[in-house]
Amino acid sequence: MSKRQNKRRRMTEMRYLFYPGCNAEQVEKEALDATNALCSELGIELEYAKDFSCCGATHVDKVDGFLDLLINARNMARAEEKELPVMTICNTCFIVMKRVQHKLAKSPGLRDKVNYELAKVGLKYKGTAKILHLIDLLYDDYGVDALRGKVVRPLDGIKVAPFYGCHLLRPESELNRSEQETEQMVDEIIESLGAELVNFDEESSCCGFHVTMANPELCAKLNGRNILSAKQQEADLIVTPCTLCHTVMDGQQHRAEKMVGEQLRMPVLHLPQLVGLAIGIDAKRLGLGRHVVSCKELMGKIVYGVGPREQLSGPEPGDQLTYDDNMDEDISATESQEDADVAEDADRDSYTK
Repeated sequence: MSKRQNKRRRMTEMRYLFYPGCNAEQVEKEALDATNALCSELGIELEYAKDFSCCGATHVDKVDGFLDLLINARNMARAEEKELPVMTICNTCFIVMKRVQHKLAKSPGLRDKVNYELAKVGLKYKGTAKILHLIDLLYDDYGVDALRGKVVRPLDGIKVAPFYGCHLLRPESELNRSEQETEQMVDEIIESLGAELVNFDEESSCCGFHVTMANPELCAKLNGRNILSAKQQEADLIVTPCTLCHTVMDGQQHRAEKMVGEQLRMPVLHLPQLVGLAIGIDAKRLGLGRHVVSCKELMGKIVYGVGPREQLSGPEPGDQLTYDDNMDEDISATESQEDADVAEDADRDSYTK
């Protein structure tokens, strides 16, 4: 057990107020499905934060700093009423809520002003809500050792490049942990699945999501640089714990290819998808067919240890598979879901234009 896991006693009742973020609910719906499937398999109960508003995604703060504090304090006051920790799968939602907590803790006067407004709707912000990211849940609360024990489909020989996302790493003062500590958490989760961790130069860089509208060319340049860096290390896939990073790295990879002048074709998985595959959840439940960059070849390698889809002929009579005898269903599910979701992929791309 790692030193960090000793810092927090593992919860006996794993129940959370789930705040997926607007992007997961409207664009990256497979991340939502994968998180629900994963938590169900791990015995983790998620209660949806139905009466929460958008966090503002750092943009509201630029226009009206007090409104940014108010909408997030309102969300957290709702969580305090339920006496449940808040868990999110969006790095930006995570840092926005942590930042508001940090600001209000430092300024009692500002907190009083926020509570004056909240009192009008019968709420009071106390600052007691625990804000967690999915990596906190998996690493600290569930535990890496316990997670390793749930693996039924080890990702042996799969080279996984982690793209952490800058809002999960910085600023350290507001997150209350070091950048290195956060990276270690993600790395150990990946390694617990049996995968080979592939570090690369741009793994801690910005994906460019927040300049998508203002400067799409810059976003594409950043995206291309990041993915190419992972490809140069011969990664089979990139995994990210952030839905916004995934929107750019998967949904806009075709633009990145134009910028770097090279075909990338790099599958980008959400963290709950990667963990879900390793613990035996089928591809359809994880939404792998919704990706813009195809996951078929990757699934072939995970299932049979081979590359292109054309090589997948299924197990020969008498072959002993590592996991189960029906893994080709996962591959076909990925194919059929991809065909069914062409229109949704087009919608996703238009969202980020």
